[in-house]
Amino acid sequence: MMDLHNAVLDAILAAPTAQAESASLRDRLFQTRALSSELARPLSDEDQVVQANDDASPTKWHLAHTTWFFEAFLLKRFLAGYRVFDERFEYCFNSYYESVGSRQPRGKRGLLTRPSAEEVRAYRAHIDVALGRLFDQALSPEAAELVELGINHEQQHQELLLTDIKHVLSVNPIAPCNWIASRVIRSAASDARAFVRLASAARGAPSSPLSRAWTASAKTAVASSCCR
Repeated sequence: MMDLHNAVLDAILAAPTAQAESASLRDRLFQTRALSSELARPLSDEDQVVQANDDASPTKWHLAHTTWFFEAFLLKRFLAGYRVFDERFEYCFNSYYESVGSRQPRGKRGLLTRPSAEEVRAYRAHIDVALGRLFDQALSPEAAELVELGINHEQQHQELLLTDIKHVLSVNPIAPCNWIASRVIRSAASDARAFVRLASAARGAPSSPLSRAWTASAKTAVASSCCR
């Protein structure tokens, strides 16, 4: 089983980079957004609310925070007529942007049982629709730079998401990581091309330092999510 797992990971990282290099900013944005959802897909809603320690964050928080970033810094400024999904989310999912306002203390993010994981998924869908509308218009250079920054930011949180959930699952006495590992491997084996596309998204822009850091650590991070 682990030989298959390693083979899948090797195939992902060996995939040609031409697609990632030629992809448009819009393509890379939505590929990155899709990868975050894919990383969380094997997890239960209960898995996604746990905070292992004060230095970690719940999966649900990572998914919502990266979404809030696009809403707060891009859509509010550059998409005419944009309506905020829920004004309360800014307090819940701001991290350290003091200029934006107050926020949930870092060590208490695990207490945010509401909004629910389902609401966070709806939030991500709402923002993705709005981002699509944004790309239907001509992007200013400043907006394009913020999209690039948002892609890199979300890739960084993908690494954190994997590290944090690895710890959560590793201390569970019923070893849920074994089931999740087998599910991820079966999914990859049944549709290797989809995983190659996700890997291309993870690479991001070749010129981005954060994207290069993600590429270098992708094999370790994905393997960590399976609790090797």
